[in-house]
Amino acid sequence: MALRPDDQQRRDNLVAAANTLRTTGHPDLAGAVDYVLSPLGPDFLARLNPAAVVSSNLPIKMTEERRALINEGAGKEAKLRRETVRIVLAKIVDEGFARWLAGDFEPRWEPKAGRGAGPKLVILNTHPNADLHAKVAACCRELKGDRFAPGRNVYPGNVAAYALFAYFGIGPYAPDAVTAG
Repeated sequence: MALRPDDQQRRDNLVAAANTLRTTGHPDLAGAVDYVLSPLGPDFLARLNPAAVVSSNLPIKMTEERRALINEGAGKEAKLRRETVRIVLAKIVDEGFARWLAGDFEPRWEPKAGRGAGPKLVILNTHPNADLHAKVAACCRELKGDRFAPGRNVYPGNVAAYALFAYFGIGPYAPDAVTAG
């Protein structure tokens, strides 16, 4: 399978770096770069940053319009950060989860539409850190409609959705949104 052009450039740069290190008297450093490029390299890199690799799928229900706005915004951020949309979304959800667990983020809950009423819902798949996801899920089970969302159950997908809405300024976080109180 062919690499994306930017990934191919990174690989070529690493090969060139290894060759330069080898020819300038640093074979040990060249060996380290060669190791990263070897089939054992991905496992080694994953061990360096396990929190970034361990993720879980989190499907989030939302309207098609909101999913499109989030994907568009995440696509722009991904280009700026030189990351994938999946990684950008995961980082935003992870930050929202951490803020919610710390009590620094409280979703602006919207009224629920009745069953079968309202716009069609679709799924946006995200891949947050598995540990954060588990902590949020445990907290949601304890709350069961407590102060965070009186009269409704709270799920990790709800928290993730509102974190994304807040980040991208859509839904109840849009500049023209009417807030209660």
